[in-house]
Amino acid sequence: MDLEDYKIFRQHGKDYWWFKGKRDLLDNLLSDLRLNKRDSKILDIGCGIGEDLGTIGDYGRVYAIEYSLDAIKLVNKKLLDGLFCNDATKLCFKDKTFNTVVIMDVLEHLDDDRKAFNEAARVLKKNGYLIISVPAVEFLFGPHDRRLKHRRRYSRKMLCKMIKSRNMKIVRFSYWNSFLFIPIFFVRFYKKFFNIERSDLTELNPFLNKIFTNILFIEDKIIKAGYRLPIGLSMIVVLKKTGN
Repeated sequence: MDLEDYKIFRQHGKDYWWFKGKRDLLDNLLSDLRLNKRDSKILDIGCGIGEDLGTIGDYGRVYAIEYSLDAIKLVNKKLLDGLFCNDATKLCFKDKTFNTVVIMDVLEHLDDDRKAFNEAARVLKKNGYLIISVPAVEFLFGPHDRRLKHRRRYSRKMLCKMIKSRNMKIVRFSYWNSFLFIPIFFVRFYKKFFNIERSDLTELNPFLNKIFTNILFIEDKIIKAGYRLPIGLSMIVVLKKTGN
């Protein structure tokens, strides 16, 4: 994304339904890990403009990396202990540095997603947690993904194959953005069929935005309660590092 895209994200990210729902989900996932805030070091890989840093900061000392200098310019530096312009496939940290690593909606942007995953696992301490979010359902790849510079969408099989390459235990897995899957599926299919190169990230009227936000909040509560949603536009996985 370019600087203008990031500025749009900053303008709408605080209240936009998708971002609010994803932050609420991340808050729930981190809460369930019962981290010791005083001792926990958390790394956010691909922090973008830093919209999640306030949430992450409630659970420990926050460090973040971001490859885009345009995005880094918009990050509130007061929200974290360290911000680095760094490639996710070549992290500038020593082995076993962090108690928790968050990599939300990043892997799909990378040519070598497996290398980035391995790097995230490398800097994670034993018994530490890795939280991952990726876009799901491969055949939905289309204009929305190209506009956001995605390289791919993921199937569960693809994600599990990557996970098996490391000493990781799946603590939680679910699809997300499930209740809106069917209407968004038809919007994406329509755009793909008619070759409409436009992202779905368009401004909604406040009423619809509130409805969509509440729908995602309900999904977040379902996942927090330990249930799995069977299909959705994203996949969420929480991993625990069991080996070195």
